[in-house]
Amino acid sequence: MEDNEQMTPEQRRRVVEAAVAGDAESQYMLGHLLMAEAETEESESYTEGLEWLNKAAAQDYADAVNDLGALEEDPAKAAEYFSRAADMGMPDAACNLGLCYESGHGVEPDMEKAVALYRQAVEQGCPAAMYQLAVCYEFGSGVEQDTEKAFNLYADAAELGHAAAQNCIGDIYREGELVEEDPMQAAAWYAKAAEQDDPEGMVNLGMCLDSAYGVDEDKQTAMELFAAAAEHDMPEAIYNLGCYYRDGIVVEKDAEVAASHFYAAAELGYGPAALALAEAYEKGEGVEKDESIAQELREMAAESGEE
Repeated sequence: MEDNEQMTPEQRRRVVEAAVAGDAESQYMLGHLLMAEAETEESESYTEGLEWLNKAAAQDYADAVNDLGALEEDPAKAAEYFSRAADMGMPDAACNLGLCYESGHGVEPDMEKAVALYRQAVEQGCPAAMYQLAVCYEFGSGVEQDTEKAFNLYADAAELGHAAAQNCIGDIYREGELVEEDPMQAAAWYAKAAEQDDPEGMVNLGMCLDSAYGVDEDKQTAMELFAAAAEHDMPEAIYNLGCYYRDGIVVEKDAEVAASHFYAAAELGYGPAALALAEAYEKGEGVEKDESIAQELREMAAESGEE
C-alpha cells in the first residue's frame, strides 16, 4: 500500500475512483488513508475509513478482514475475523488467531491449536509467527522445549526484520549461553531493532553505547536513545535518564529532574527506579528528606525482586 505521505494527489484520485468502482484493494487503501488522517477514532474521516475497510472485507479482501480483527474490541468477533482471514490463506491472520488461542482471547485457550497455527503461518514466511513459535520452543509451551529450534526461528524472523526477534538474538549473543558471547553481534542486532524505532531496541543499544559493549562508548547517543524510548513509557529508559541527570552524565546534574524520572519509572513498576528514589528520599536529593517514604519505596522494590 502506498504511504499516505508518498501518494500524490493524482494517485489518490485514482485510488478513490477505483474504490468507488468496487475495487477491493483500492477500498482497503482508501480506508487506511482516511483512518491515518483522522485525529481521533470519533472523527468523520476515521468512520468513513472504517466503512471502506468493511466494503473491502465484504469482498473477502484478506488484509481488510485481518485488520478489522485487529480493530475489533469484542474478543470473540476479533477471533472470527482472524479465522476468516486465515482460511483465505493469510499468514498474519493465522498468527493472530494463534495468539488468540494461546491467550484465550475470544476463544478457549488451546496451545496445540496455537502452535499449529504458528507453524502454518511460518510455512508461509510470516516473521511474527516465526517469533511466536520460537518463544514456544524456548519455553516448551505447547511443544517439547528445544532451544536450538528457538534460536533458528528467532534468527529467521530477525533476518526478515522482526524487531522483537532482533532483540532476542541480541540477548542471545550477549548472554552467551546458546552461542558464544559476541558483543559486536549483540550490539548490531540491537541497532537493527532500534533503527525501526523499537523502544526495547533503543534501550538495549543505549546500554551498549553507555558501557562500550560491542561498540565505541557514546553516552550522548545513549541518552538520546533513552529519551526516545522513554516517550514509549519504557521504564528502564526513564530510569536511565534519571541516572544521567543524577550523576551529571552528558547533562548537568539535576537532582529534581532525576527524582522525577525515578518516580515515573517506579510508577511503572520498575524496581531499580524505586530503589533510586528511595535513596533520594533518604538523602534529600531532589526531594524533601523522608525516611518513611524511602522505606515504602524499598518495600515496593523488594516486591519486584530488587533488594
